[in-house]
Amino acid sequence: MRSGNGTSHRKQMAAVLEGWADRPRTVLTGDLNAQPGWEQMEFLLGAGFEDALAGVDPVEAYTSGYWSNDGVARWRIDWVLHTPDLKIASARVIAENASDHYPVIAELAVP
Repeated sequence: MRSGNGTSHRKQMAAVLEGWADRPRTVLTGDLNAQPGWEQMEFLLGAGFEDALAGVDPVEAYTSGYWSNDGVARWRIDWVLHTPDLKIASARVIAENASDHYPVIAELAVP
């Protein structure tokens, strides 16, 4: 299991969880500079967050990260995480190269 930035990311993730404090209806999004399976992502998922792209085709979900100059997605590092009290109505990645990251879009609902 890779950890990316290791100690720095652990401190950042701990601060995120402290600020969250198990509040309901919470969404955490952004470029977390962490790939699936990395320690910091397992830390957030283990704390109770769910991955909005969990039900999306793995190949499509993987394109949600940084892509190189040749236009090929390389890493999944952009995330939409949510608490289990929110339902995912839809989630997808838009393969649009307006940035070096493909947009991740998730529509969430309160059940």
